[in-house]
Amino acid sequence: MIKVVFILLCSVPAFLWYRHTGDISLYLTEQMPPGQLPYIFSKLAGMYALLMMMWQVIMTLIERLACRLNISVSVRWLGVPHKVSGMIVFGLVIVHFLLFFSAVSMRQGYPAFGLLLPNLTDYFHLHVSAGLVAFWCLCVVAATGIYAGIKNRAVSRWHGLYSVSLGLACLHGLSIGSELAALMGTLFAGVLGTIVALLFVTKIGLVGKKEQTL
Repeated sequence: MIKVVFILLCSVPAFLWYRHTGDISLYLTEQMPPGQLPYIFSKLAGMYALLMMMWQVIMTLIERLACRLNISVSVRWLGVPHKVSGMIVFGLVIVHFLLFFSAVSMRQGYPAFGLLLPNLTDYFHLHVSAGLVAFWCLCVVAATGIYAGIKNRAVSRWHGLYSVSLGLACLHGLSIGSELAALMGTLFAGVLGTIVALLFVTKIGLVGKKEQTL
């Protein structure tokens, strides 16, 4: 069931992207401005990165709730799948950034090194910067995940920056991503966000009930 749900979810970003992008061959013509092709693919990579970030949280919370409730689950997420998913998330974010960097560089005719620093001058750059900070947080999450797993588990508390990264990534995508800002995209992100919120609240409630019994 979980695998079927995951496959269905993975089809949504591609559908939203194609619905807004249309015929890809048009982006290979001279009529399109420079950098438009890597730009549209950066949007696709960004949506899949956000989906995988949400899925990582959903599966982690499901398994932790199952453990607290002594329910056996057929899919073991905490362990190798969690690490593999984390690497996929990080890879998709890197691809998203590199494609966007290439698009802006091609559009302006020189490397867009300004994207490496926050820019709060206007609405668009403010929310681009939100994505940049989300990426920085994700770098810390990835580094602490590797370090904690190999050397020191005390470092794992910095892994909690994942929630900050996810929040900023959602803000980034919903604010300037045309696919997610549209009704269907907003509903898609809203459903995933609601599932995450319900699982998190349930987990907090179980922790509070356990402390009361103690």
